[in-house]
This record gives sequence, structure tokens and C-alpha cells, in this order.
Amino acid sequence: SCGMVMRMLMTLQGASPGRIPELMRDLASMGQLVKLPTRRERAFPRVVKERP
Repeated sequence: SCGMVMRMLMTLQGASPGRIPELMRDLASMGQLVKLPTRRERAFPRVVKERP
């Protein structure tokens, strides 16, 4: 899906000015698909080992 976004950005170069708002809306909707979910909390506390 990241490749789809990159292709969309490359097509903006040759797009007519009247079509750019439509393409930007499509790009924003694709961005929702690429966006990662929020991180969840750790099940256990993080432990850092001491140096020997």
C-alpha cells in the first residue's frame, strides 16, 4: 500500500490543475490504510540488564 501512495504522488506531476483536489482526497483516504495503529502498553515492565 505504500507503493500505491508513491505512485499517486508521481501521478500528481502530470495531472491537470483541476484534478489535483480529487487526487489529494484519494491520497488522504489511502493514507488511512497505511497508517499504523497506536502502540499498546507492555504486558510486563521493561527490564534493562546491568553491565557486568
